[in-house]
Amino acid sequence: MRPSHKFFPLLLIFYLSAFDAHSLTRWSTTHIIPDADFLEGGGFSLEGQIYLSKDSEEEFFYKPTATLTLGLTEWVNIDAGYAGGFNLGLKARVLGETDTWVPSIAIGVRNIFSHKEAYYYDESPDTLENELYLALGKSINTLKIRFHGGILSIPGNKNEAINPFLGVEKYFGRGMYLTIEAHRRDRVLRPSAFINWRFLKNRFELSAGAVDISGMFSKKKTIDESDDAPGNPFVKPGVWVGLKFQSVIGSRKNDGFISLDERLSYQNKKIESLVKQVDSLKHVVNTGNNKLENVNSAVTAILDSSVDGQAQIDFLALQKLVALKALYSQEPFEPERARSLIQELVNYRGRVIPALSKMAQDRKEDLKLRTLATSILGEIGTKAAADALIEVLAQAHTPEMKIECLIGLGKIKETRAVYLMQELANDPDDAVSYTAHEVLQKLEQETGISLIKATDAEEVISVPENKIGADSNVTTESGSSALSGETIQAGKNSPVSDSSKTPVMISPVPLKPDTIKR
Repeated sequence: MRPSHKFFPLLLIFYLSAFDAHSLTRWSTTHIIPDADFLEGGGFSLEGQIYLSKDSEEEFFYKPTATLTLGLTEWVNIDAGYAGGFNLGLKARVLGETDTWVPSIAIGVRNIFSHKEAYYYDESPDTLENELYLALGKSINTLKIRFHGGILSIPGNKNEAINPFLGVEKYFGRGMYLTIEAHRRDRVLRPSAFINWRFLKNRFELSAGAVDISGMFSKKKTIDESDDAPGNPFVKPGVWVGLKFQSVIGSRKNDGFISLDERLSYQNKKIESLVKQVDSLKHVVNTGNNKLENVNSAVTAILDSSVDGQAQIDFLALQKLVALKALYSQEPFEPERARSLIQELVNYRGRVIPALSKMAQDRKEDLKLRTLATSILGEIGTKAAADALIEVLAQAHTPEMKIECLIGLGKIKETRAVYLMQELANDPDDAVSYTAHEVLQKLEQETGISLIKATDAEEVISVPENKIGADSNVTTESGSSALSGETIQAGKNSPVSDSSKTPVMISPVPLKPDTIKR
């Protein structure tokens, strides 16, 4: 089997057994040997080089070349340029540095159509054919060193079928690199050295170096078998100078150029950013709660220092109700803080009733605040509070307000609104009519006076089971329950039988609100 045939199975084994997309993108400072480093997707570099050497007659000559490298993705890079003719190359990543001991591996082909080294050495660019390679790379970050190695192969040339190569990059800081390379060509290992300086935010790289250093001091002449002039050395030592520019296509990467691990990295950064934002929001919420408590304390202090000002009473009521609404809407619900705010308002008793009554009757006000104000009137429980509830009930148009007024009057055991209650017992809203029946039944038991109309007693009101659980309360938008702290059993005249309705438990402190819907 020819050496070139042995090389292809080796490449295939590496490709099939070791493929991985993960990688670290960079542009290396190697110039003669290939490498396993890749530009990022959408990245490109444009490089111009000049090779200066002597011919067989000891006369100087120079060879200019140009190369454009494009990162299709960070897995695939393509080279195109001029080296005595059109020059093309392509490489693909096989393995990335996924662990501390794992190198990056790439396979590729270079010098398609024309051979750059043959052109450098003043030979015909087609003297050497397409060149395949397997390249490895590994960094030691603590030492700021990167190692390169691999195998070059020109399958159609017996002397160039297997050519190993090595390289070392050393970073000294401030954009300065030293690169040492060695590759086998014409059956001899050819060492080279380059100094590289990257500047202007690493966009530009200026390089200079010596190629085939040992050949500069050696008189031995090695001949390629394809050379027609046996006295001519194929490799001609020389000086290499280059300038490279590296950037990214467009103002940002095109989605077609973004690889999977680049997208994952972007998503991870986005998640970290969102986590920080959530933590910041939590801090803002906690700070806001503390400020709210401070405002409540300040308002209370102002009110206590000037108890005659009704405007201050109105302001206090509004602030407390807004805070209470915020507590009911936040998660997790804090019942103790809700009870504390309710009790603060109840403690002002008669002084706060006008403000609560005014707010409850203001149809332009937020419905949640109106139902909370009505609920607090029921908690205050005085005759003045009952007067306010009767007035609010007479003007109520929404089921939520009607239910809150009925519950409040039931807690106070107020009989002056029986006529309104009897009317609401026939309300088209099931929750309103049911609550009115329960309140009337409670008042009938308390006073011994028949308050439920006979026509009403015969009417059966259907209330879905999920509105009133076996151990739950009838609650309203503000969280109040139907009556005050007692259990009402359905009697003979109750519109709801024991088999279909459960007793109504009354809590003196609102629970977290669950709106009763039809």
